Amino acid sequence: MSTDDKTADGRTADGRTADGRTADGRTADGRTADGRTADGRTEEGKDSDVVVLCSPTADGEGVRAIRARLDRVELAEIRPLKEGLPVVAGEVARLRPREDMPLVCDVDVTYEVPRSPASSAHAGPPRISSESYRRNWDRAFNSARPRRPPKHELN
Repeated sequence: MSTDDKTADGRTADGRTADGRTADGRTADGRTADGRTADGRTEEGKDSDVVVLCSPTADGEGVRAIRARLDRVELAEIRPLKEGLPVVAGEVARLRPREDMPLVCDVDVTYEVPRSPASSAHAGPPRISSESYRRNWDRAFNSARPRRPPKHELN
């Protein structure tokens, strides 16, 4: 293509810029400016993990967000790490804002808090019985010993 085939703003007849990008910023092979394919995958073939930042939390310490990853959408709450405090649940992640939309961030998970086996073993209230508790059950609630009727004193 010759230089005569370009428009006044430097685009080619098919709308591409000098570096081959389309009007929406995609390259000739359909990748976005950050290297993702049309289906959201990165160049390495990893699935996309994206968060859209929404409103601040009620206490103002964090941000509510919508997270899309692994073919599902989740509601999230993002809070900064505080030195000396444990990470109780969730993940530690680094957010990389996209150049074209700063409220859309790519997520890099650096640490995932392991789930305790007890919390996922059953549904319902926690089971807190110990071996000592089980041994002393009979002593406290032994039905083998005879029961005395309660003494009632009437007027």
